[in-house]
Amino acid sequence: EDFDQAGMGKVRFEDGKEFPISDGIVPKFEDLLNQFEPDIIVSSLGTNMINTGNRVENTYNLATQATNDEMYDDNTPKCYWIGPAVVTDKDFTKNLDEAVAEIKEGTEGYCYFIDATEHSEESYIGSDGIHFTNSGGISLANDVFDIMINEIE
Repeated sequence: EDFDQAGMGKVRFEDGKEFPISDGIVPKFEDLLNQFEPDIIVSSLGTNMINTGNRVENTYNLATQATNDEMYDDNTPKCYWIGPAVVTDKDFTKNLDEAVAEIKEGTEGYCYFIDATEHSEESYIGSDGIHFTNSGGISLANDVFDIMINEIE
């Protein structure tokens, strides 16, 4: 479900449910999962994750939280993990392939992994070499959505 900031103190979801924010901090992932018990979870972390350590462990920790610490079966939420997309910044490109492989490993058995490098291209990237242009972001989002719809059917 999409959500937006509903003023200080809470996040409001499209269906009208609200979640309190303490001291302006967005709710913890685990707390959101417990309150809403979603059927589908989509995770896509920022490109900055490419240059962090412990990618397998960090991804595994989030993936297992998303599926209630159990390998995917019919009783767990359907989890999709969108990996990092193509970048042109040289500090990020040198780690991209390794990061994609490690994130895929961390989600294996817990989430359906979508390799965004296969659905993005350098023309999607803005002048900073990391973030998408509007049209690039829309194109990638449409590709990912199509993958998810086809995988669900």
